[in-house]
Amino acid sequence: MNFCSYFIPFRTFLLNIAGVGSVFLAGSLCAQVVSVPDNNDLPVSNSDFTDLYLQVAEPRGLGGVVGYGRGASFVDIDSDGDDDLFVADTDGRLFGPPFGISMIYVNDGSGNFLPGEFNLNAADFHGTWVGSFADYDNDGDPDMMVGNGGYTNYSSLVLLENRIDQNQGFVNVTDEAGLGQGSASAEANPWWGVSWADYDNDGWLDVMVTRRMGRPLLFHNQQNGTFDERGGQLGIAEALHQDAKNPVWIDYDEDGDQDVYLAGMDWHAFYRNDGESLTEVTQEIFTEPMEGHSGLPAVFAAASADFDQDGHEDIYLGRWDSQDYIFFGDGAGQFDRVGREGGIDTANHIKQSETDIHPMFNELSIARRNARLNGPSGEESAGIAPYENTMGLGVGDFFDDGFPDIVIGTGEPEFVAADVFLCNRGQRRFERCTDQFVKPDEAHTMTRGHGAVFADVNRDGFTDFYFNLGGHPPFDFAQKAESRETNK
Repeated sequence: MNFCSYFIPFRTFLLNIAGVGSVFLAGSLCAQVVSVPDNNDLPVSNSDFTDLYLQVAEPRGLGGVVGYGRGASFVDIDSDGDDDLFVADTDGRLFGPPFGISMIYVNDGSGNFLPGEFNLNAADFHGTWVGSFADYDNDGDPDMMVGNGGYTNYSSLVLLENRIDQNQGFVNVTDEAGLGQGSASAEANPWWGVSWADYDNDGWLDVMVTRRMGRPLLFHNQQNGTFDERGGQLGIAEALHQDAKNPVWIDYDEDGDQDVYLAGMDWHAFYRNDGESLTEVTQEIFTEPMEGHSGLPAVFAAASADFDQDGHEDIYLGRWDSQDYIFFGDGAGQFDRVGREGGIDTANHIKQSETDIHPMFNELSIARRNARLNGPSGEESAGIAPYENTMGLGVGDFFDDGFPDIVIGTGEPEFVAADVFLCNRGQRRFERCTDQFVKPDEAHTMTRGHGAVFADVNRDGFTDFYFNLGGHPPFDFAQKAESRETNK
């Protein structure tokens, strides 16, 4: 079982009113491998599927909330058979009360949502970046690990046990689980990614967590409600592990155990699971230089899915300052890299002139700023390429045709930009299809997106998806700005 959590932002809810059937599991941060028998070589043409999605956040109970949106998960929290929603808000605690915190919204079974209490404590959600769900104690319900900190602050890693069936909601068991005082995760850190998998095939889910400073930690499930950190012992190196992003579990060599890719800005790493150890194979996997201006990997978000439906898992690398890539796996440990030639054409690595400073450093050119004064189309009119860094990343099946599609959330604390939708046309080809989901006007092009999550919330057989949006509290505090964004 592979329970992955990754960035899922935007705070818009889009309801699918036509389609076939969802192929993604609720709450998963890594796309699951799905298959379409007998048609792997057929191109998919879904260009006629327009206006299938309606924006329904407000009438469905998810509108009107202003916040600093980060991760999100669809998951059946109360075990009633429908997908509920967790929404991470890295909150405005810097400004004092009132401030928003992360929320759980309960699905009534028809796709309408109400805020749920579940005994959540604001102290457990200080600067939340992600909430990742998995049944770590094998009692049949989803528990939650909360990663707080990110770029907001140094904060806590929190484990919450699901005791809803005992009318206790979620209970903080961080200390009891061996993750608190005296453990490798005891100190405040800028925690970022949380991803679950049974890496040793003992029937109990283990968890990899990353942080912006320090080595990623792999906690082995001791089968008694406690965890033991094994990452260093298994071979995850100490050096150079800075500004880590999300972990992605993927059995790339199809030997029956989960390997892991660790995304990162200053570094990234791929580890092969050899049972008794994790062997780094980064140079073997990434044999070609990855073009980019910074000279760094700059992988801000990553996700796995079988994009070409050949039965083998692939991996998408979403990069902050450079060309995005899909690495198509062959099941034998090798990958084929596809980027711009496959339609993944985001303009996040183009330097327009000497005055257009690279977005990697969060600085923007005078020319771009002036163009923005002329409205959403100002950059295009001035001949300046759009600002399309990959900050958020969502993978899901827009058209229920079996081929995973892609949503890229763009922007940064100081700058908003247009999110990008890439529709999977089959045969390792993608095509921009943003206008089939959101209108190309200021209502959505001016956002800070961090990803998207997918589920069939009203159980009509069609895939719906949710956007979570928001800026950055430290930036607002320092600049006396306002970058929170609102559900749509």
